[in-house]
Amino acid sequence: MDLLTLIKDRIGRFFAWWFGELAGCLPDRLRLLFGRNGRKLWISVAGDSVTFEQVKGEAVQQLGSLDLSQHGLAGQAESAREILSGGKLGQAEVVIRLPRDRSLRRTVDLPLPALENLREVLTFEMDRHTPFKSDEVYFDSRVTARDSQNKRIKVDLLVVTREVADRAIDLVTGWGLRPDRMELAEGPGEDQEFNLLPAMAGAAKRRIPFRLSGVLVLATCVAMAVAVYLPLTHKRADLRKIEARLQKVRTEATGADKLNKQFEEMVKRSRFVVRQKRSRYTVTELLNEVTLLLPDNTWLLQFARKGNNLTISGYSVKASALIGLVEESEMLSKVSFRSPVTTDPRVGRERFNISASVLSRSQE
Repeated sequence: MDLLTLIKDRIGRFFAWWFGELAGCLPDRLRLLFGRNGRKLWISVAGDSVTFEQVKGEAVQQLGSLDLSQHGLAGQAESAREILSGGKLGQAEVVIRLPRDRSLRRTVDLPLPALENLREVLTFEMDRHTPFKSDEVYFDSRVTARDSQNKRIKVDLLVVTREVADRAIDLVTGWGLRPDRMELAEGPGEDQEFNLLPAMAGAAKRRIPFRLSGVLVLATCVAMAVAVYLPLTHKRADLRKIEARLQKVRTEATGADKLNKQFEEMVKRSRFVVRQKRSRYTVTELLNEVTLLLPDNTWLLQFARKGNNLTISGYSVKASALIGLVEESEMLSKVSFRSPVTTDPRVGRERFNISASVLSRSQE
Protein backbone atom coordinates (compact mmCIF):
# COMPACT_ATOMS: atom_id res chain seq x y z
CA MET A 1 0.00 0.00 0.00
CA ASP A 2 1.60 3.34 -1.10
CA LEU A 3 1.59 6.51 0.99
CA LEU A 4 -1.28 8.21 -0.91
CA THR A 5 -3.54 5.17 -0.56
CA LEU A 6 -2.69 4.96 3.15
CA ILE A 7 -3.56 8.64 3.67
CA LYS A 8 -6.89 8.22 1.82
CA ASP A 9 -7.69 5.16 3.91
CA ARG A 10 -6.94 7.00 7.17
CA ILE A 11 -9.00 10.04 6.16
CA GLY A 12 -11.92 7.83 5.13
CA ARG A 13 -11.86 6.02 8.45
CA PHE A 14 -11.71 9.32 10.34
CA PHE A 15 -14.79 10.74 8.60
CA ALA A 16 -16.65 7.42 8.99
CA TRP A 17 -15.93 7.55 12.71
CA TRP A 18 -16.80 11.24 12.97
CA PHE A 19 -20.19 10.93 11.21
CA GLY A 20 -20.90 7.80 13.26
CA GLU A 21 -20.36 9.80 16.45
CA LEU A 22 -22.63 12.58 15.19
CA ALA A 23 -25.31 10.05 14.24
CA GLY A 24 -25.08 8.57 17.74
CA CYS A 25 -26.38 11.88 19.18
CA LEU A 26 -29.56 11.73 17.07
CA PRO A 27 -32.81 10.06 18.21
CA ASP A 28 -33.16 6.46 17.03
CA ARG A 29 -35.62 7.19 14.21
CA LEU A 30 -33.58 10.07 12.78
CA ARG A 31 -30.38 8.02 13.05
CA LEU A 32 -31.98 5.21 11.05
CA LEU A 33 -33.32 7.72 8.50
CA PHE A 34 -30.16 9.78 7.93
CA GLY A 35 -27.31 7.74 9.41
CA ARG A 36 -27.81 4.55 7.37
CA ASN A 37 -27.54 3.91 3.66
CA GLY A 38 -29.90 0.93 3.63
CA ARG A 39 -27.04 -1.56 3.81
CA LYS A 40 -26.22 -4.16 6.40
CA LEU A 41 -22.96 -5.88 7.21
CA TRP A 42 -23.57 -9.44 8.39
CA ILE A 43 -20.72 -10.89 10.45
CA SER A 44 -21.46 -14.58 11.05
CA VAL A 45 -19.31 -16.08 13.83
CA ALA A 46 -19.31 -19.88 14.12
CA GLY A 47 -16.45 -21.30 16.13
CA ASP A 48 -13.18 -20.23 14.44
CA SER A 49 -14.94 -19.36 11.18
CA VAL A 50 -16.11 -15.80 10.46
CA THR A 51 -18.07 -14.90 7.31
CA PHE A 52 -18.60 -11.33 6.07
CA GLU A 53 -21.63 -10.52 3.89
CA GLN A 54 -23.05 -7.26 2.54
CA VAL A 55 -26.85 -7.01 2.39
CA LYS A 56 -29.02 -4.44 0.64
CA GLY A 57 -32.68 -5.24 0.35
CA GLU A 58 -32.87 -8.92 -0.56
CA ALA A 59 -29.47 -8.96 -2.28
CA VAL A 60 -26.69 -10.67 -0.31
CA GLN A 61 -23.07 -10.32 -1.43
CA GLN A 62 -20.37 -12.44 0.18
CA LEU A 63 -17.28 -10.34 0.93
CA GLY A 64 -15.07 -13.11 2.29
CA SER A 65 -14.36 -15.36 5.24
CA LEU A 66 -11.74 -15.58 7.96
CA ASP A 67 -10.28 -18.59 9.79
CA LEU A 68 -9.39 -17.34 13.27
CA SER A 69 -7.18 -20.35 13.97
CA GLN A 70 -4.81 -19.23 11.19
CA HIS A 71 -4.18 -15.72 12.54
CA GLY A 72 -3.19 -13.96 15.73
CA LEU A 73 -5.10 -10.91 17.01
CA ALA A 74 -3.18 -8.47 14.83
CA GLY A 75 -3.49 -10.73 11.79
CA GLN A 76 -7.22 -11.15 12.35
CA ALA A 77 -7.77 -7.38 12.45
CA GLU A 78 -5.69 -6.81 9.30
CA SER A 79 -7.46 -9.61 7.42
CA ALA A 80 -10.87 -8.30 8.48
CA ARG A 81 -10.00 -4.79 7.23
CA GLU A 82 -8.87 -6.17 3.90
CA ILE A 83 -12.11 -8.12 3.49
CA LEU A 84 -14.29 -5.15 4.44
CA SER A 85 -12.44 -2.82 2.08
CA GLY A 86 -14.03 -4.74 -0.79
CA GLY A 87 -17.55 -3.55 0.05
CA LYS A 88 -19.22 -0.11 -0.13
CA LEU A 89 -20.36 -0.25 3.47
CA GLY A 90 -20.28 3.38 4.58
CA GLN A 91 -22.59 3.65 7.59
CA ALA A 92 -23.98 0.14 7.14
CA GLU A 93 -25.76 -1.46 10.07
CA VAL A 94 -23.38 -3.97 11.70
CA VAL A 95 -25.15 -7.22 12.58
CA ILE A 96 -23.45 -10.07 14.48
CA ARG A 97 -24.99 -13.43 13.53
CA LEU A 98 -24.61 -16.50 15.74
CA PRO A 99 -25.21 -20.16 14.88
CA ARG A 100 -28.74 -21.34 15.58
CA ASP A 101 -27.46 -24.38 17.51
CA ARG A 102 -25.77 -22.10 20.06
CA SER A 103 -29.11 -20.60 21.13
CA LEU A 104 -32.04 -21.79 23.24
CA ARG A 105 -35.67 -20.97 22.51
CA ARG A 106 -38.63 -21.41 24.86
CA THR A 107 -42.32 -20.50 24.94
CA VAL A 108 -43.08 -19.08 28.38
CA ASP A 109 -46.55 -18.75 29.92
CA LEU A 110 -46.85 -15.74 32.26
CA PRO A 111 -49.59 -13.76 34.06
CA LEU A 112 -50.90 -10.76 32.12
CA PRO A 113 -49.60 -8.19 34.72
CA ALA A 114 -46.03 -9.33 33.91
CA LEU A 115 -46.40 -7.49 30.59
CA GLU A 116 -45.86 -4.16 32.41
CA ASN A 117 -42.29 -5.15 33.28
CA LEU A 118 -41.65 -8.18 31.09
CA ARG A 119 -37.85 -8.06 30.92
CA GLU A 120 -37.57 -7.78 34.71
CA VAL A 121 -39.88 -10.78 35.21
CA LEU A 122 -38.00 -12.90 32.64
CA THR A 123 -34.72 -12.02 34.35
CA PHE A 124 -36.07 -13.21 37.71
CA GLU A 125 -37.45 -16.44 36.21
CA MET A 126 -34.61 -17.28 33.82
CA ASP A 127 -33.45 -20.29 35.89
CA ARG A 128 -37.03 -21.65 35.93
CA HIS A 129 -37.41 -21.71 32.16
CA THR A 130 -33.83 -22.40 31.05
CA PRO A 131 -30.82 -24.30 32.42
CA PHE A 132 -29.06 -20.95 32.96
CA LYS A 133 -29.04 -18.13 35.49
CA SER A 134 -29.87 -14.62 34.30
CA ASP A 135 -26.25 -13.45 34.66
CA GLU A 136 -25.08 -16.24 32.34
CA VAL A 137 -27.09 -15.25 29.26
CA TYR A 138 -28.24 -12.47 26.95
CA PHE A 139 -31.85 -12.73 25.83
CA ASP A 140 -34.68 -11.10 23.94
CA SER A 141 -38.39 -11.86 23.82
CA ARG A 142 -41.65 -11.05 22.10
CA VAL A 143 -45.26 -11.59 23.10
CA THR A 144 -46.95 -14.07 20.76
CA ALA A 145 -50.42 -14.42 22.35
CA ARG A 146 -52.64 -12.74 24.94
CA ASP A 147 -55.51 -14.42 26.77
CA SER A 148 -57.50 -11.58 28.35
CA GLN A 149 -60.13 -13.94 29.75
CA ASN A 150 -57.64 -16.02 31.75
CA LYS A 151 -55.23 -13.08 32.15
CA ARG A 152 -52.27 -14.94 30.66
CA ILE A 153 -49.70 -14.21 27.94
CA LYS A 154 -47.45 -16.40 25.80
CA VAL A 155 -43.88 -15.13 25.38
CA ASP A 156 -41.34 -16.34 22.81
CA LEU A 157 -37.97 -16.31 24.64
CA LEU A 158 -34.62 -16.54 22.81
CA VAL A 159 -31.45 -17.04 24.87
CA VAL A 160 -27.73 -17.23 24.09
CA THR A 161 -24.94 -17.74 26.61
CA ARG A 162 -22.73 -14.77 27.41
CA GLU A 163 -19.65 -16.87 26.71
CA VAL A 164 -20.67 -17.28 23.06
CA ALA A 165 -22.00 -13.74 22.61
CA ASP A 166 -19.15 -11.91 24.36
CA ARG A 167 -16.56 -13.73 22.24
CA ALA A 168 -18.28 -12.52 19.06
CA ILE A 169 -18.70 -8.97 20.39
CA ASP A 170 -15.04 -8.79 21.45
CA LEU A 171 -13.96 -9.95 17.99
CA VAL A 172 -16.05 -7.36 16.15
CA THR A 173 -15.16 -4.44 18.45
CA GLY A 174 -11.51 -5.48 18.29
CA TRP A 175 -11.65 -4.91 14.53
CA GLY A 176 -12.81 -1.33 15.05
CA LEU A 177 -16.50 -2.02 14.37
CA ARG A 178 -19.42 -1.23 16.64
CA PRO A 179 -22.28 -3.76 16.45
CA ASP A 180 -25.90 -2.58 16.14
CA ARG A 181 -27.63 -5.96 16.44
CA MET A 182 -27.00 -9.59 17.30
CA GLU A 183 -29.29 -12.25 15.86
CA LEU A 184 -29.35 -15.85 14.61
CA ALA A 185 -27.61 -16.64 11.35
CA GLU A 186 -30.28 -19.00 10.02
CA GLY A 187 -33.99 -19.55 10.46
CA PRO A 188 -37.33 -17.95 9.50
CA GLY A 189 -37.65 -14.23 8.98
CA GLU A 190 -39.35 -13.61 12.30
CA ASP A 191 -36.17 -14.69 14.10
CA GLN A 192 -34.59 -11.43 12.96
CA GLU A 193 -37.06 -9.55 15.14
CA PHE A 194 -34.92 -10.58 18.12
CA ASN A 195 -31.92 -8.49 19.11
CA LEU A 196 -29.63 -10.34 21.51
CA LEU A 197 -27.10 -7.52 21.70
CA PRO A 198 -26.67 -6.43 25.35
CA ALA A 199 -27.61 -2.83 26.07
CA MET A 200 -24.10 -1.81 27.09
CA ALA A 201 -22.66 -2.73 23.66
CA GLY A 202 -24.66 0.00 21.91
CA ALA A 203 -24.67 2.47 24.74
CA ALA A 204 -21.95 4.59 23.14
CA LYS A 205 -24.32 5.37 20.26
CA ARG A 206 -26.95 6.85 22.54
CA ARG A 207 -24.96 9.44 24.43
CA ILE A 208 -26.94 12.30 25.97
CA PRO A 209 -25.17 15.56 25.17
CA PHE A 210 -26.11 17.28 28.41
CA ARG A 211 -26.88 15.87 31.83
CA LEU A 212 -29.36 17.53 34.13
CA SER A 213 -26.64 18.85 36.45
CA GLY A 214 -24.78 20.23 33.42
CA VAL A 215 -27.84 22.25 32.43
CA LEU A 216 -28.04 23.76 35.92
CA VAL A 217 -24.33 24.67 35.89
CA LEU A 218 -24.64 26.19 32.41
CA ALA A 219 -27.66 28.23 33.43
CA THR A 220 -25.81 29.52 36.50
CA CYS A 221 -22.77 30.54 34.39
CA VAL A 222 -25.03 32.37 31.94
CA ALA A 223 -26.66 34.21 34.85
CA MET A 224 -23.25 35.34 36.13
CA ALA A 225 -22.17 36.51 32.66
CA VAL A 226 -25.37 38.53 32.30
CA ALA A 227 -24.86 40.17 35.69
CA VAL A 228 -21.27 41.20 34.91
CA TYR A 229 -21.14 42.11 31.23
CA LEU A 230 -24.58 43.16 30.00
CA PRO A 231 -26.06 46.57 30.64
CA LEU A 232 -28.37 46.91 33.60
CA THR A 233 -31.36 47.51 31.32
CA HIS A 234 -30.96 44.03 29.81
CA LYS A 235 -30.23 42.18 33.03
CA ARG A 236 -33.78 41.79 34.23
CA ALA A 237 -35.10 40.45 30.91
CA ASP A 238 -32.23 37.99 30.61
CA LEU A 239 -32.55 36.87 34.20
CA ARG A 240 -36.26 36.20 33.66
CA LYS A 241 -35.39 33.97 30.72
CA ILE A 242 -32.78 32.11 32.75
CA GLU A 243 -35.20 31.68 35.64
CA ALA A 244 -37.76 30.22 33.24
CA ARG A 245 -35.16 27.73 32.00
CA LEU A 246 -34.27 26.76 35.56
CA GLN A 247 -37.94 26.26 36.36
CA LYS A 248 -38.25 23.99 33.31
CA VAL A 249 -35.25 22.00 34.50
CA ARG A 250 -36.77 21.70 37.99
CA THR A 251 -40.04 20.52 36.47
CA GLU A 252 -38.20 17.91 34.38
CA ALA A 253 -36.29 16.77 37.46
CA THR A 254 -39.55 16.40 39.39
CA GLY A 255 -41.02 14.39 36.52
CA ALA A 256 -37.94 12.16 36.42
CA ASP A 257 -38.24 11.51 40.16
CA LYS A 258 -41.91 10.61 39.72
CA LEU A 259 -41.08 8.19 36.89
CA ASN A 260 -38.38 6.60 39.05
CA LYS A 261 -40.89 6.01 41.85
CA GLN A 262 -43.36 4.51 39.36
CA PHE A 263 -40.63 2.18 38.09
CA GLU A 264 -39.80 1.04 41.63
CA GLU A 265 -43.49 0.33 42.23
CA MET A 266 -43.67 -1.71 39.00
CA VAL A 267 -40.64 -3.74 40.11
CA LYS A 268 -42.30 -4.46 43.45
CA ARG A 269 -45.49 -5.63 41.69
CA SER A 270 -43.57 -7.85 39.29
CA ARG A 271 -41.65 -9.42 42.17
CA PHE A 272 -44.94 -10.08 43.94
CA VAL A 273 -46.28 -11.83 40.82
CA VAL A 274 -43.14 -13.97 40.67
CA ARG A 275 -43.40 -14.92 44.36
CA GLN A 276 -47.07 -15.81 43.93
CA LYS A 277 -46.29 -18.03 40.95
CA ARG A 278 -43.47 -19.81 42.75
CA SER A 279 -45.75 -20.52 45.74
CA ARG A 280 -48.29 -22.43 43.58
CA TYR A 281 -48.01 -26.00 42.38
CA THR A 282 -48.03 -26.38 38.60
CA VAL A 283 -50.58 -28.54 36.78
CA THR A 284 -47.76 -30.92 35.84
CA GLU A 285 -46.80 -31.40 39.50
CA LEU A 286 -50.44 -32.03 40.47
CA LEU A 287 -50.98 -34.52 37.64
CA ASN A 288 -47.84 -36.42 38.63
CA GLU A 289 -48.96 -36.50 42.28
CA VAL A 290 -52.45 -37.82 41.47
CA THR A 291 -51.06 -40.38 39.00
CA LEU A 292 -48.78 -41.81 41.69
CA LEU A 293 -51.60 -42.01 44.24
CA LEU A 294 -54.32 -43.62 42.09
CA PRO A 295 -54.22 -47.41 41.47
CA ASP A 296 -53.48 -48.87 38.03
CA ASN A 297 -57.09 -49.95 37.53
CA THR A 298 -58.24 -46.31 37.45
CA TRP A 299 -58.70 -44.26 34.27
CA LEU A 300 -58.79 -40.49 34.19
CA LEU A 301 -61.11 -38.77 31.72
CA GLN A 302 -60.81 -35.24 33.05
CA PHE A 303 -58.14 -33.38 35.03
CA ALA A 304 -58.91 -29.68 35.33
CA ARG A 305 -57.69 -26.89 37.58
CA LYS A 306 -59.44 -23.55 38.01
CA GLY A 307 -57.81 -21.30 40.58
CA ASN A 308 -57.30 -23.43 43.70
CA ASN A 309 -59.98 -25.96 42.76
CA LEU A 310 -59.03 -29.29 41.15
CA THR A 311 -61.53 -31.59 39.40
CA ILE A 312 -60.76 -35.25 38.65
CA SER A 313 -63.18 -37.63 36.89
CA GLY A 314 -62.90 -41.06 35.34
CA TYR A 315 -63.50 -44.78 35.89
CA SER A 316 -62.24 -47.12 38.60
CA VAL A 317 -62.89 -50.67 39.76
CA LYS A 318 -63.57 -49.37 43.29
CA ALA A 319 -64.21 -45.62 43.21
CA SER A 320 -65.18 -45.38 46.88
CA ALA A 321 -61.56 -46.08 47.89
CA LEU A 322 -60.15 -43.16 45.88
CA ILE A 323 -61.04 -40.46 48.42
CA GLY A 324 -58.72 -41.93 51.02
CA LEU A 325 -55.91 -42.32 48.51
CA VAL A 326 -56.12 -38.74 47.24
CA GLU A 327 -56.30 -37.38 50.82
CA GLU A 328 -52.79 -38.75 51.39
CA SER A 329 -51.43 -36.03 49.08
CA GLU A 330 -49.62 -33.11 50.72
CA MET A 331 -50.68 -30.89 47.84
CA LEU A 332 -54.47 -31.35 48.19
CA SER A 333 -57.13 -30.92 50.88
CA LYS A 334 -60.94 -31.04 51.21
CA VAL A 335 -61.19 -34.07 48.93
CA SER A 336 -64.80 -35.14 48.22
CA PHE A 337 -67.11 -36.56 45.54
CA ARG A 338 -68.84 -33.89 43.47
CA SER A 339 -71.57 -36.31 42.45
CA PRO A 340 -72.67 -39.85 43.42
CA VAL A 341 -70.60 -42.77 42.16
CA THR A 342 -72.38 -44.67 39.34
CA THR A 343 -71.62 -47.92 37.52
CA ASP A 344 -71.15 -47.77 33.76
CA PRO A 345 -72.12 -51.19 32.30
CA ARG A 346 -70.27 -50.42 29.05
CA VAL A 347 -66.85 -50.52 30.70
CA GLY A 348 -67.73 -52.49 33.81
CA ARG A 349 -66.33 -49.83 36.15
CA GLU A 350 -67.59 -47.16 38.50
CA ARG A 351 -67.75 -43.59 37.25
CA PHE A 352 -66.45 -40.99 39.74
CA ASN A 353 -66.16 -37.22 39.92
CA ILE A 354 -63.86 -35.86 42.67
CA SER A 355 -63.08 -32.29 43.70
CA ALA A 356 -60.23 -31.03 45.89
CA SER A 357 -58.59 -27.81 47.02
CA VAL A 358 -54.99 -27.14 45.95
CA LEU A 359 -52.70 -26.05 48.77
CA SER A 360 -49.85 -23.56 48.31
CA ARG A 361 -46.30 -24.59 49.07
CA SER A 362 -46.34 -22.57 52.29
CA GLN A 363 -49.43 -24.53 53.49
CA GLU A 364 -47.79 -27.95 53.23
